Amino acid sequence: MHSVYPEISSLFSYSGFHPGEVQIYLRTLREAAKERLYLRLSAVS
Repeated sequence: MHSVYPEISSLFSYSGFHPGEVQIYLRTLREAAKERLYLRLSAVS
């Protein structure tokens, strides 16, 4: 996490996020993105 996203992790720590909350937040974003992609694909077909 820290090596791949140094600016993001420092931003989160600066704004008072905890690493666990960051993981949950990123997972939520990823799930939402997959859901949107799935809806778009099902709308096309």
